[in-house]
Amino acid sequence: MFTSQFGAATPHGPGTQAVLNSAGTVLSAGRRAGGRVPAAGWVIQGIGAAGAWLRRYAIRGRHLSISERLADTAGHAIPLTQGLSVGSAAPILVSRSRVAIDADREGVTLAEEAALMLSLGAVSAMNLDGGGSTAMAVQGQLVSRPSDGAERADGDFVVVRP
Repeated sequence: MFTSQFGAATPHGPGTQAVLNSAGTVLSAGRRAGGRVPAAGWVIQGIGAAGAWLRRYAIRGRHLSISERLADTAGHAIPLTQGLSVGSAAPILVSRSRVAIDADREGVTLAEEAALMLSLGAVSAMNLDGGGSTAMAVQGQLVSRPSDGAERADGDFVVVRP
């Protein structure tokens, strides 16, 4: 689910998307074409089973109820509060101060990365996205050159703090 706070065009590719206005009325539904999010509205995208669900229930002109629920691995609800940040990453590199690569097929690169993190004193470490999704900003200024030539809207992040 994307809101206008996303501030960038939504991704395109395989799957389904529905564009909703602020009242939850489906303005359009179809292939995952990307695009801007309407002010005070939403774009909902899904692939696989989620895409099939959207194809079935997101009908132009009908109301689609939206609810948000975040849960931990045990299924317990995590309250969505101001300032809550959620990140996803894989594979795990270091856990409890030990190399713990959990990918089915890890390469020398991941093993070297895990060893580097341990040598730097990491207790836990995960591999974030790479390639065109990788950029570095320091005090709001881009200091790297993303392989796509420009920053890509992405949900992964690293926050460095004292």
